[in-house]
Amino acid sequence: MTKHLGDLHNEDLRYGVSVVIPTWRDTPTLRQAIESVLNQTLSNSFIELIIVVNGGDTEYFDATYFEFGNIPNVRVLFTHEKGAGVARNIGTEAASMQYISYLDDDDLYTEGYLSELLELTDHGVSIVMGKMDDFDKGDILFHNSTIRAQKGNSTEDYLSLSMLFSGLSSKLFDTKLMKHVFLPIPEDVNHAEDGIFWMRNFDRLEGKIALVAPNSSEAYLRRLQEGSLSQPSPDKLCRYAEERLAFSKEELNLICSNTTDENYKKFLMKRVSVDENHLKMYCKSDNSGKTLQMIRNHLVKHSEIPVNRAPFAEAKGIAFCQFFSPTSDASAYATARRFSQISEHENTLIDWKVIRQKYEGVQNLSTLFNQMYIKPHYGKFVVVEAENSADHEYWGKRAFGRTIFSKAQFVYSRSAMPGSHIAAHLYKALYPDTIWYAEFSDSAVVGSEAKASLDMTGTKIGQALYDKVDFVIAASPCQIEHIFKDCVQNDLADMHSKSLDWQYPRIPRGFTNCFHVDYFLDDRMINIACFTQGSMSYDFDKMLEFLKNPRVVLHIFNPNFSDPKSSIARKQINDLGSDNARLKIGNRIAYLETLALAARMDYVYLDDSSGSCDETNSCLLSKCADYLVTGSRVIALIQPESSLSLLEDINLTKVNALDDDFVRSLGA
Repeated sequence: MTKHLGDLHNEDLRYGVSVVIPTWRDTPTLRQAIESVLNQTLSNSFIELIIVVNGGDTEYFDATYFEFGNIPNVRVLFTHEKGAGVARNIGTEAASMQYISYLDDDDLYTEGYLSELLELTDHGVSIVMGKMDDFDKGDILFHNSTIRAQKGNSTEDYLSLSMLFSGLSSKLFDTKLMKHVFLPIPEDVNHAEDGIFWMRNFDRLEGKIALVAPNSSEAYLRRLQEGSLSQPSPDKLCRYAEERLAFSKEELNLICSNTTDENYKKFLMKRVSVDENHLKMYCKSDNSGKTLQMIRNHLVKHSEIPVNRAPFAEAKGIAFCQFFSPTSDASAYATARRFSQISEHENTLIDWKVIRQKYEGVQNLSTLFNQMYIKPHYGKFVVVEAENSADHEYWGKRAFGRTIFSKAQFVYSRSAMPGSHIAAHLYKALYPDTIWYAEFSDSAVVGSEAKASLDMTGTKIGQALYDKVDFVIAASPCQIEHIFKDCVQNDLADMHSKSLDWQYPRIPRGFTNCFHVDYFLDDRMINIACFTQGSMSYDFDKMLEFLKNPRVVLHIFNPNFSDPKSSIARKQINDLGSDNARLKIGNRIAYLETLALAARMDYVYLDDSSGSCDETNSCLLSKCADYLVTGSRVIALIQPESSLSLLEDINLTKVNALDDDFVRSLGA
């Protein structure tokens, strides 16, 4: 259970500052660090110096104790375990003053530093931020500019100080905060334990943060030298990069936790950017290229890491995504995931440039969703306009025109409509060595569009793909046969040899925590939702069959009761009454929120049975894919031979009728 400062009034601590110095090997800078503490203008009666010798070197401990152990306000402690985190935690537990500060054994305090910080510890202040300077270079811009911007004021707007929550140095803490409220300093890492500490504790901050005056001459003096905690030597860079990659993954997990603290999520997003910048710095510092290659290999194998691939990529890729842009809906995640799958398939990290069509009225992604799930997987996108959004051939030619001078090793085309594939086909003709991956995101629409001729090929889309494409991505083997059944004259076995059976990517369940949907669900009941959005047509009479199961609550969003097919449904709904607890009628909600809410339902219902699916419900397959992406379980009422009937997925239940036996079996 999390403790709070207000619960800890009885802590027996003396007024003053405990300074903790971790050290593990003999260094002349330790004596300078100790002298900078003992020579403070603040009286030594208000200072407790705790030196923690870690790593098991008993000779070093004996020598340190012999030299400093007899000074009245100095304590020298020992541990066999090695690490700054271990030493700082031991020092924290031993601290007996009301406030605590941390000093590395190669750094210094200016003589008035502690006095200045202690003067700012009025009622309600839990942390005081001091200035930090480099020992030789002076002002550290990123740190001190934040302090100057606050103009010496105290604040509880922690996010505005996020740049300062990267280290433990140059701060004065309420000792009770460090001992009882915060989680301990990490002990299982070799580098950047301070950053992990704030990653895990930012949401535990409480009280006011005070900052020193912008013109203060007092500072924590950081000494940069080879092998120090602040400046890693080249042989450690690979290990440090591995840790940074692990940090960013943990930050994503925390963002997708059940926390409702939006500032905490924003802070973690900034931490991911910090990790990425450190990775770039490690690569720049390592002339051997080993660190860069390690990062590439890691990012190829771990698609979930929210670090942008572009700065580290070794190959170029162009993605023609006419209607599935990484700025619209959950299909953006599927697109981004394909980028990673192609990189893994080719065993090379690819920097993707996305070419998309401009279209209005599309919901933009939340910043959080975009940064964590989408943006890490591509470098930039280019918008190609079309006077007539339905003229797919025109758009395809224009999109190709924007890329003719960009040589890429890989091309990916994804769309329900042919424009993306037209562009990729033209690109492949210009650069035949390019490896082309094609995916039809909705084979129902492709099936009808494939009958159109293309001027630049003189063939139908399916035949053109068959002739030129290197790989066709399919959600299931039967999708290949459905796409090419009317267009490929060659043996379908040859087409299968080019196909990749990659199921629709699944957004992690944590995705639902990226969006807050204030909608009540009774978890004791079986909640079934129908989102009647877009061009989907529904038979509401059939839908109400679910209510024959007494445990079902049916949620219908944005129903079109003006549809003649819904006449009986209108009467039945009126008979049920608006107060019926098992029927909920809701308004249309934004698409990403729809998917987040769908993931909370027990089932989502799709009606594939009304008329010709290919003509009436052409968007059903992509909508189903999006629901499956979020981990939702889907019940689909299908007609034989429709595209949706060919889709196979562990979370997809296909039925020919909502008969009593099936409806009553739900929840059994």
